[in-house]
Amino acid sequence: MKERRNNRTNDQLNALRLMMDATVQRFGLLGLVLADDEGLMVAASSPLIDPEEMAAVSPLLVRNPDAPEPFDWPLEVWRVNTNEANLQFCAIGEHRSVAAATLKASRAVRRILEL
Repeated sequence: MKERRNNRTNDQLNALRLMMDATVQRFGLLGLVLADDEGLMVAASSPLIDPEEMAAVSPLLVRNPDAPEPFDWPLEVWRVNTNEANLQFCAIGEHRSVAAATLKASRAVRRILEL
């Protein structure tokens, strides 16, 4: 069977970064950040917006989904629960693309972090 992935690593943080870069490219997102409940960035792929700033506002948006948009682009936050931590994706892009990307990336995060 032919290996479908080109970039592989056993390092969890590098694996998260590679997965997020591929997800942003595949789904045409402007940015994707994985953050913890404190708003600290875990991994990111965000060429247009400061990923640490995206991570920092994520807990506020989780607690108050009706809060005003902190950026010029609509930022969506999606929860990811793993055995290790409660995390969230912050994504900027078209809503359907964000939904599909975060669903796929959530599965990958669980696989990468729970090895």
